[in-house]
Amino acid sequence: MADALAHLDNRTKLEWQASLDTEYQPKKVHRRTSIICTIGPKTNSPEKITMLRKGKYTIAY
Repeated sequence: MADALAHLDNRTKLEWQASLDTEYQPKKVHRRTSIICTIGPKTNSPEKITMLRKGKYTIAY
């Protein structure tokens, strides 16, 4: 099994860490999950449904 730092060739671990880009920021965060809610007696009014929708819930009827 190859050493985890084999790709560094003759560079030291410190040199490699010093060369890392510390200003990197991801372009956009994508939501990988969703929150699903169901409509029941407590969420049966249009106002409650609107509140759930604005709260980024995926509504299942």
